[in-house]
Amino acid sequence: SEDLIYSTDRYVDLILLSDDLPDKFIGAPVFALDKSIMGLAFGKTLIRPSYQFSNVVPLVLENKKIIRPYLGINYLSLPEIIGLSDSRFKDFNYGAIVLNQPLKTSPAAQAALKAEDLIIKVDGLPVGNQYRLVDLIQDRRVGDSLELIFIRDGKEKSIKVILEGR
Repeated sequence: SEDLIYSTDRYVDLILLSDDLPDKFIGAPVFALDKSIMGLAFGKTLIRPSYQFSNVVPLVLENKKIIRPYLGINYLSLPEIIGLSDSRFKDFNYGAIVLNQPLKTSPAAQAALKAEDLIIKVDGLPVGNQYRLVDLIQDRRVGDSLELIFIRDGKEKSIKVILEGR
C-alpha cells in the first residue's frame, strides 16, 4: 500500500480535526489547550504538526531561502510491515528498507545505497518507531554528514553521507 511508503525528504504526517475550520483560518497557527502551537492549519480539517517546521523557522526569521535536507530515498518502515515474509529481514524488528534504487544524483546514490538495503541506524540511533528515518534526516541541516549503518546481503555495513539541499 502507498500508505506504507515514506520519503527521507518530505513529511507526510498530518493531524486530523474532528470539526471543520473556517476558510479564513487555513494557513494560521493552531494552538493546543496548553497554549502550545500544534501546527499550521493545512486544510479545513488538517494540521501540519509544528515539529515539521523546526528546521526552517531560523531560515524564515533570517529571510533566507527555505532549503530542506535531501538524502533521496523512498523506504518502508520495517516496524509497520506486518507479516513480512522476506527471510532477509526476519531477524530485525526495526529499520527502513530502501524501496527503489536511489536517483543517480542523490546523496544516497553517491554513498552507494541500493534498493533493498536495510538502514538500521543513523548516527548510532536505531531507525524505527522512536527514531523515524524521515525525522533523523529532516532534523539535520544541509551539508551535515551522517553515518548510516545498514544491512546488505546479510552483512552490516557503514557509510558516511553528506546531505544536500532541496
